[in-house]
Amino acid sequence: LVVAALYTLLTKRWALSFLVLWLSVLLKYVTLLLLPVFIFWAFYQLPSAKQKLKLMLGVGGLIFVITVLLYAPFWEGFQIFRGLFEQSRIFNFFNFAIVPGLVFGLAYLVGSGLSWSYALLTEISRYAGAFIFILFYCWQLINFVRAKARLPIYYIFLALFGYVFFYLTYLQPWYFIWLIPLALLARGK
Repeated sequence: LVVAALYTLLTKRWALSFLVLWLSVLLKYVTLLLLPVFIFWAFYQLPSAKQKLKLMLGVGGLIFVITVLLYAPFWEGFQIFRGLFEQSRIFNFFNFAIVPGLVFGLAYLVGSGLSWSYALLTEISRYAGAFIFILFYCWQLINFVRAKARLPIYYIFLALFGYVFFYLTYLQPWYFIWLIPLALLARGK
């Protein structure tokens, strides 16, 4: 869905690109990271404020309706998102991404003399990875805004790659599968 959303974005089918991206978000929340890139790119390409407002109001309303329709049959209050928050708390040292794993190792060396617990070392790793990812993500968004003429493919890839590389504390090998098409598309962009 991300590749389809990117394709429709690049072919200037603005409403469809946002709708497909939103379907991707509803399936895998991490793709919400791409929304700022899509919004800026569409706003940069649309010539008038009236077109921008029309796009955002129309697409925003449609996204709201689609979200309500898709969530309504399963709605049990905001507890529906409990699984997401529980999943984000899963960790295993052997499944850390690169940066949380390095932070864990360094924290283990420092904390071994202080009797730091495994849970504390993991929390240090998680928060350090999140902090580094947020810095990286904001830096890339700033770079994207500054490089107005560049296509968004490269920055979309960097946002998702940064999430996997810097943040994840439960990395699975198949997480790289959805990065492969974006890496191929971002090549040389």
